[in-house]
Amino acid sequence: MKNEIINADEFGIDQSKANELIGNLPNIKAEREILIQGYDQIVTLDIEDEETSKQARELRLKIRDNRTKGIEIWHKTTKDFFLKGGQFVDAIKNKEIAVNKRMEENLEHIEKHAENKEKQIIETVRKQRIEIIEVYKEFIPFGLDLGIMTVTDFDRLFKGAKLQFEEDQKEKLRIEEETKQAEIKAKAEEDERKRLIEVQRLENKKIIAEARKKEAILQKQIQEEIAKAEKLEKEIRERKQIEDAEKLRIQKIKQDLAKAPKKEQLINWIDKMFISTPDGLEQDPEVLNIVGKFVNFKAWAKNEVNKI
Repeated sequence: MKNEIINADEFGIDQSKANELIGNLPNIKAEREILIQGYDQIVTLDIEDEETSKQARELRLKIRDNRTKGIEIWHKTTKDFFLKGGQFVDAIKNKEIAVNKRMEENLEHIEKHAENKEKQIIETVRKQRIEIIEVYKEFIPFGLDLGIMTVTDFDRLFKGAKLQFEEDQKEKLRIEEETKQAEIKAKAEEDERKRLIEVQRLENKKIIAEARKKEAILQKQIQEEIAKAEKLEKEIRERKQIEDAEKLRIQKIKQDLAKAPKKEQLINWIDKMFISTPDGLEQDPEVLNIVGKFVNFKAWAKNEVNKI
């Protein structure tokens, strides 16, 4: 950038006009050459030396003035002539300012080295103290800057927070112990209450068992009576059904006989004759003999009808 040449031809300006636009810039640059010599000397000095910081500040302000009161003023007044000239001097201004800024930035770094170093130390101390006091942060006032606090103040703050923390822990242990004792007492009372409930439950269970036993006997008797009544009712219902069926059968026979020829009516009448056996005597010899004779009678009767 320092040796770069800006050609007026690139901006459509002839060299004579370019020389007019440049004006007093060479004088400003000549002043800067002297400042550059000082810059080259300062950047080689010991950055840890406090005097180096002062010299860097003084030179930086001079270089800044060379830029703001020299190059930038020249740029502003010269640029007003016409647009092309403005573009030309813009290029020159950017080139020349870059030289100044580079030196200014380096000099400012030298100038503020001690300040930046102090900030780094403060930040390191802040982090270390935050780590030390982390356990007790609940008892540290909000907004304190631990990095700039004196050793005495931090020690006092640390001890106070630690003491509050320890007292808080003691209180929590006391409350925890009281709570535990209360829980033990409540459990003992609850166990006794459950024991009494269990005793009462067993007593009630015994009483209930006796009552249920008596109730079961009574229910059995009732069920037996109900069963007898249901059986009797069933027998009556079945007999009635048989009687009704027999009535219907006889009525049907009569209706059929009334419609059919005499021989056919008689055969149907004989076929519909029925004899039932008494309950429980189905295999009785006398009963079987009577049933056999009844069957033979029906056969004899059909034979007699067929002779008609």
